[in-house]
Amino acid sequence: MARTLFRGQIVRAEKVEAGAMLVEDGKILCADYRGEAPESAEIVDFGKRYLLPGFVELHAHGGGGEDFGDCDADAFSRICALHLSHGVTRICPTLTACAWERTLAFLRLCERMRTHPMFAGAHLEGPFLSPQMCGAQNTACLLRPTASYAAQLCDHRVVISRMTLAPELPDADAFAQQLWKAGIALSVGHSDADAETVRRAVSLGYTQVTHLFCSTSARKKRGSYVIGGVAEAALTEDALTVELIGDGHHICRESFLLTLRCKGTDGVCVVSDAMRAAGQTGVTESFLGAKLPENRVIVEDGVAKLPDRSSFAGSVAVGDTMVAALCGRYGLPLWTVSAMMSRVPARLLYGANRYGELKDGFAADLAVLDADYRTHAVYLAGKRVY
Repeated sequence: MARTLFRGQIVRAEKVEAGAMLVEDGKILCADYRGEAPESAEIVDFGKRYLLPGFVELHAHGGGGEDFGDCDADAFSRICALHLSHGVTRICPTLTACAWERTLAFLRLCERMRTHPMFAGAHLEGPFLSPQMCGAQNTACLLRPTASYAAQLCDHRVVISRMTLAPELPDADAFAQQLWKAGIALSVGHSDADAETVRRAVSLGYTQVTHLFCSTSARKKRGSYVIGGVAEAALTEDALTVELIGDGHHICRESFLLTLRCKGTDGVCVVSDAMRAAGQTGVTESFLGAKLPENRVIVEDGVAKLPDRSSFAGSVAVGDTMVAALCGRYGLPLWTVSAMMSRVPARLLYGANRYGELKDGFAADLAVLDADYRTHAVYLAGKRVY
């Protein structure tokens, strides 16, 4: 029976306070420990540093110069290690639209890597996306949904946690139903749908919106009326949890505040949308997805862009740099940012009783941040891994 008493500035649901937390055998035994230190417990005192639940990353393509779509086990582990060093303890490896055989190879890799302690299920961001809203993704790789494609994905359902899909595509409804019945979560994204189509998608089982305000439609004039788009539906449909990219570039502060007022903290996940240049310094060029000439991007002013600068191309952010952007630059409370980066995504993936919160019985997956929000230490199941 291994016990550890952690002390520090503990980030709770609505406040940050000096306190202590007792961990036993990888789980939180007492999240608000107030007694004398047990004789058998190791004492780890972080002083003025912040103690938070580890970040749960729903949407990351890579980092450190590598991409999950490279379909290499060693690269997979190195990407996870990079994000771990920035406070992430659970991650959904995310794939952009690419050749279909590469999609299947990626899923086979995920099956090999599913016992990795950080693996939280694959996220397929494509290839069933709107050509009008594909953003920086390769339009040549986009496909129309079919029953055959759905069946092939369902064969790998054990490792797929979520699928980003444009619900307005032909045959998307039947496709989505096949995935939903297989237990794959559905997310509206890279979509030019109107609000009515999004509401229909909700009735079919969609529960999420991928990077709201980025490659998602907004209101537009149709005939003698203005109709809502994905953005308006996302903000008003209580059944939808939305992603917001937290790098401080993709989403302005006002859009963050608007979304929080409409959805509340429990309706918002902060994600990085990290591409292969994430976590690197001094990089001016990279690739979004496979290292092909058509996937070349530039990196300038802290964000990836298409070479013609017509669109962002994923972010170079990682867990703790998003905390710095949202708390330091946007002025959001640390406990709110913590919830959007840990509690909310963890509930989507695991329900409300395992990860993402500093509560009795939860996994002792912890991130320790300095006063400037840089990662000082990371724990998985109560063991220091960084």
